[in-house]
Amino acid sequence: MAETWYNHLGLCADYSVSNIDLATSIGAQWLRTAPEYGWGISPSTIKTQTDTLRTKGMKHLAVVQYNAGGTKPHSYDKVLTDPTVRAAFIKWVASLAPYCDAIEIGNEWNLTAVFWQGTYDASWKQQAKLMYDVAIACKKANSNILLVTAGMSPYGNDDGGTVKKWPQTALPLLLAEIDRLAKLGGLSGFSALFAGIGQHLYEAKYNPTSGPNVDHPGWWAVKQNRLVWSLVSKYGVPIWNTEFGQKRIDFTSDTAAATHMGLYFQEFESQKSLGINIAMHIVISKSAFDGDWTLDPATKTRIKQQSVKVW
Repeated sequence: MAETWYNHLGLCADYSVSNIDLATSIGAQWLRTAPEYGWGISPSTIKTQTDTLRTKGMKHLAVVQYNAGGTKPHSYDKVLTDPTVRAAFIKWVASLAPYCDAIEIGNEWNLTAVFWQGTYDASWKQQAKLMYDVAIACKKANSNILLVTAGMSPYGNDDGGTVKKWPQTALPLLLAEIDRLAKLGGLSGFSALFAGIGQHLYEAKYNPTSGPNVDHPGWWAVKQNRLVWSLVSKYGVPIWNTEFGQKRIDFTSDTAAATHMGLYFQEFESQKSLGINIAMHIVISKSAFDGDWTLDPATKTRIKQQSVKVW
């Protein structure tokens, strides 16, 4: 794959001056922000953010979500079951498409405890149809927009069965249905709409070359992803690790955190050498959900070393 701007490391964090400065200091070429329907995010807001990032030499990836409020604010249930809500959500996402560089359509749709209150369809056909319809609307609004499927949580429902396992089945089901819908709509298939397959990976203090830890089965070793990524490689669309990072609290020192971050980068590189099509990574800290991003000096150095590499 020819080198382009999405072959480089990026940062997932709240949009702020300090986070933009941090992204610049570590050589990040992306910023991934999370506008939500219901929070008053408008096309003009996205345009302002994108324009600012471009002056810094960065691109803008927006992960779009639906904020329903209540006990499960990010629930997608109404987006699937209420035609009026569904249409409004699709229209809103499409309105952002002319003003950013890429859109990740949804977030961790396999994580039922957060995003679904009963509508979750184990066949993935409902979710695929929504993702497809949003993609079509976005492409009509901006034919150059890059689209990414909703990144899968490292734990959550797979095919309606076990929770807290890597979704080895969910992702192939989702992509197969989108591919079918695209062909039914007269397109060549999944790759005619999507430039990336979203995945989310989080690093714990456990060695990434070993298996999942018994205390938290969701923290799967990165090498476990080789199976699912090989299953979806037939679509010719690269993996975009749109959330990846570590829980700083899990480490006893900056050096330990940096070492484990390095092990994950090495594992990604080994998968790339095996022919798995990985386009890029976006590094995230758990604190990103609550405000400005934090980064210890040793890990910052390790990320800067990675940022100069082309994925």
